Amino acid sequence: MDVYLDGCLHCVLQRVMHDWNDENCLKILNNCQKALLEKGKVLICELVLQPSGGLPQLLDMVMMVLTDGGMERTEEQWRKLLTTAGFSTINFIELLQQVWLIEAVK
Repeated sequence: MDVYLDGCLHCVLQRVMHDWNDENCLKILNNCQKALLEKGKVLICELVLQPSGGLPQLLDMVMMVLTDGGMERTEEQWRKLLTTAGFSTINFIELLQQVWLIEAVK
């Protein structure tokens, strides 16, 4: 089933994107981009892989086993996805240890 949104100020995605490969994430982000008003934001709450390792790296392996291409991503990987989807300003705000709010502005 396709769901279409229109005229949104914000699209919120919490613990969704890690289930999908880059191609499907781009589809989701492109749909958010179309639905957002000018200067609208997509807000993504996800783990962000850090060079120091830890729990997100372990969960990344779990995602590879349980999903068809799902993964946890680094800040660089997030920036590439969001830029490719047409978002101009991208901010990372750490909410809890290794849990981040990624704010991307249209």
